[in-house]
Amino acid sequence: MKIVILGPTASGKTHIAYKIAKKYNGILISADSRQVYKYLDIGSNKERFIDIPTYLIDIITPDQRYNAYQFQIDANKIIKENKDKPIVIVGGTYLYIKSLIYNLKLGEIPNISQRKELETKELAHIQNLLKIKNPIFFSKLNNSDLHNKRRLIRYLEIDLSNIGKELKLNPDYKLIQSSIPKEDIIKNIQSRTKTMIKQGLIDECKKVLSIGYSKNDPGLQMIGYKETLEYIEGKIHNIEDLENRINKSTIHLMKKQITFLKQDTNISNIPPKDIIQTTDKYINKI
Repeated sequence: MKIVILGPTASGKTHIAYKIAKKYNGILISADSRQVYKYLDIGSNKERFIDIPTYLIDIITPDQRYNAYQFQIDANKIIKENKDKPIVIVGGTYLYIKSLIYNLKLGEIPNISQRKELETKELAHIQNLLKIKNPIFFSKLNNSDLHNKRRLIRYLEIDLSNIGKELKLNPDYKLIQSSIPKEDIIKNIQSRTKTMIKQGLIDECKKVLSIGYSKNDPGLQMIGYKETLEYIEGKIHNIEDLENRINKSTIHLMKKQITFLKQDTNISNIPPKDIIQTTDKYINKI
């Protein structure tokens, strides 16, 4: 049995996952699209644990891209290599986790040159390509999808055969979400943002730029970094405004994450204080 700890950003899931992995001398696999990046530590709330093996943190540079398909490959390889150990997977990037536990068919690694070419095309051209590829899927897209060029390009890249099909959870996985009130998560977000700025988020951004990375690189487009770069450029005029912008973006992300997680009926919502006890019975079956 593999334990998967899910939850929106700032819900305390990483601490819970660490305690489980530590208790059973297991390993931790991060399913976080932000923490894959080297050099971007403060803004991604990265935690490193020296007393348990931790995987899929600091594996690419800010100018590189990583996706659910690559996560699925990497995570399965790690799981196979550690098949005799308790495995705890934790993260807020639900698509990464979903690709693994439902064995989604995501197609091949994206063709970066093709992606760059498509990004130069008009939105209508991208929409038409997707309509030709899968008219049924295209007809079900909402307004937000239809006007998001980057998302449409990704849809062109992936295998859409999963769409509309009932997904079957791999029985080796137990999905647990820490049930924390939304109001408490918002307080955690606000507190965390203050801490990130105090710890040197602005200097971290400047350092990454100084070693040759661009503000347009994928890693620096993440929440926290994007706003901080605008502050450095003078588009955000003071620290208070920077803090408010990061909070607003993060809270918006949190609400989207909650919406996605609610759609997965295989997730058990458990109070934080009861999660360790609940996972005991699953870990003991290994």
